[in-house]
Amino acid sequence: MNKRASSSCGFTFVELIIVMVIMSVVFAFAGPAIMRGLSGLTLKTTAKKVAGALRYARSQAVNRSQTYSVIFDRDKSRIVVRSLKNSSAAAPDETLPEEATAEETEGADRIKQREQGELKVFSLPEGISLKEVTIGGKEVTDTREEVAQLFFFPNGTSQGGEVFIADTRERAFIVAVDFLTGVVTLAEKEA
Repeated sequence: MNKRASSSCGFTFVELIIVMVIMSVVFAFAGPAIMRGLSGLTLKTTAKKVAGALRYARSQAVNRSQTYSVIFDRDKSRIVVRSLKNSSAAAPDETLPEEATAEETEGADRIKQREQGELKVFSLPEGISLKEVTIGGKEVTDTREEVAQLFFFPNGTSQGGEVFIADTRERAFIVAVDFLTGVVTLAEKEA
C-alpha cells in the first residue's frame, strides 16, 4: 500500500513533455502580439520623452530668462536642447556639436558648453525616427542651410510647430507646440 501511494506522486516524463509542447504552442502565437505591444510602448515612451524635452526647454527659457533652442537632428536620431546665452537665434551651421571620441572631446566639450550655455542631448531608440518636422508652419528638410530648430523665448512663446515621431510599422505620434503659448501637446496620429 505504501508503495502504491508513493508511485502516484509527481509527474511522468511524458506528462512533462506534453505540457512543454502546449506551452511552446501558446508562446509561439502570443510572442508576436507581445512584441507588437512592446514596440508600440517604446514609441509612446519616446514621444513622451520628446514632449518632455520640449516642455523642459520652455520652462528653462521662462525660468532663466534666456532663449532655448531645440534641435531635431534626424541624421543622428537625437534631439539637442541648449540655452543661448545671448538670447538670440544661433546660425544653423553652429548648432550641432561635432562627433568625436570621448577622450578627444571631454575637456573641449566642457569649455564649449560653458560658452554656449546648457546642452542636453536626447537620443531616440533604434527603430524610431523623426519623420517630419514643421516649424512656424513650414516643413524643415534638414539641409545645410536649414536646420530643424525650434526656439523657446523668455516670455514662454515659441515659433510653434509639429514633430512626427514614427516607428518601422508607421505608427506615429504628433508632438505639437503652440506658437502663442508655447504649450506642448502629444497625440497619436490617426492611421
